[in-house]
Amino acid sequence: MNFIKSFWGVSLLSSITVVQPLVHLPAHASHLATHWSYDRTADSTDRGSSTKPLHRFLSQATSTVRSSQSNNAPPADSPERLNQAFNQVVDLPLPKITVIPQPPAPNQSLAVVANDAQCGSLTRRQSAADLPSGYEIRVNDRPVASVPTEQTATAFAQRLEAILSKPAFDPTTIQPAIVNDLPGGKAGQEVLFSVEQPVAEALKRNGEVVAIAWVNNLRTALNAAPLNLTDAQSRLHALADSPSAFRGVASWYGPRFHGRKTAMGEIFNQHALTAAHPSLPFDTYLKVTNLHNGQSIIVRVNDRGPYIKPRSLDLSRAAARCLGSETVGIVPYRAVIMQPAPTPEAVAQQTPVGASALIGLK
Repeated sequence: MNFIKSFWGVSLLSSITVVQPLVHLPAHASHLATHWSYDRTADSTDRGSSTKPLHRFLSQATSTVRSSQSNNAPPADSPERLNQAFNQVVDLPLPKITVIPQPPAPNQSLAVVANDAQCGSLTRRQSAADLPSGYEIRVNDRPVASVPTEQTATAFAQRLEAILSKPAFDPTTIQPAIVNDLPGGKAGQEVLFSVEQPVAEALKRNGEVVAIAWVNNLRTALNAAPLNLTDAQSRLHALADSPSAFRGVASWYGPRFHGRKTAMGEIFNQHALTAAHPSLPFDTYLKVTNLHNGQSIIVRVNDRGPYIKPRSLDLSRAAARCLGSETVGIVPYRAVIMQPAPTPEAVAQQTPVGASALIGLK
């Protein structure tokens, strides 16, 4: 079968260009290109969400034609057969991905987090003065992420296009993950993005919470339910609850210690999700729940303290903010010690309950 290359799909918005992957069409199907838009520009009002991806349509159409082809039927790649198959293919929404400039402006929507009410103050800028100029990535007209440079925005959009346009893509597989030692997001095993330190610093926000927010923004834009905060953190760090838990009184510390060394030897960052504990091993993860309001957050132990009774846990300012304890200062808590989540391979190797008894009967 002869093939021709289609045009590059381009989104051009105020000098921001997002180049889409090439789509290959059968030679006889080139006339169908006018019916199947792959232009993601914001003014495509007559096509929008009803657009089908050409490569997915052709894949399904070819399968439909070949499965029903008889000796007297026209060739599978003829215009008649393709048009016949055209009407038998279920509509597959094609996500619209755009990149737009984001100048400082009062009341401008921010794509750092649209769904994170619990830690919103960590991720939502408080005023126009806090809003640096940059670029916003949108999916289906929903803000997903804000980044400081055009190059980063374009690369992000191209990566989303490459993954989201795959026939087997499932938005429910989008989740936070550590990517090259950085907080990021994946769709299954495919890397979507990572939040590098310069980006987090430009946004003046915690990279871990930003990554979770971008994941939830993307899931919501694609009609998948967002993840709650501790579920997202557990996925990000590959953690699971252990049977060990304890209770106590928690306080928080921040500005006076920000930038100093912790007992672990690393620099204390009040915007990171960490905690000080008198004796737990460093790098222990705790799921801490504020017993006054039920809000939870996962923190990593990287310091020693507190040294004032009856307090038994000192949270970073960011963690206290997520727990809703920043204002009150001291709250009762329950903490679950987290453990590494079992790998899929380990789960597959586990013997199901009752299997040993069944084996004994053979």
